[in-house]
Amino acid sequence: MNLRKSSTIGLILLTLFVCTPVISLAQVSPQTIESQGIVPCGNAGQKDCDFDQLINLVNRIITYLIYIAIPIASIAFAYAGFELLTSGGNPSKMAEAKKLMSRVGIGFIIMLGAYLIVKQIMTELAKSSAFIDLLK
Repeated sequence: MNLRKSSTIGLILLTLFVCTPVISLAQVSPQTIESQGIVPCGNAGQKDCDFDQLINLVNRIITYLIYIAIPIASIAFAYAGFELLTSGGNPSKMAEAKKLMSRVGIGFIIMLGAYLIVKQIMTELAKSSAFIDLLK
């Protein structure tokens, strides 16, 4: 088996290993889906939609995107590390792998920083007790 084929199989196994916890944590109890949905408002027996539900929707979407970005960043780090290890001392391949690693790290830090800024702004905008309980 050549190096290209074994590295592809390894990358697929690594992807499955990293993504399995995310998929298993994606479970939602049936009561939550039936009673709330993505925004718990506007249906029969529920209160009307207002600004708090909009903030709730934005918070849920951002949290979901963070959960998706973590395994993607992990896979990119693993790929960059694999490229660094298999560069064979070639300075251009080593520099490319290091550049990829630094870009992934900077992007991940920017993403988490943006999440913290948005969360702080949303906390200040919505002072209702239901929204603050959601953030805890």
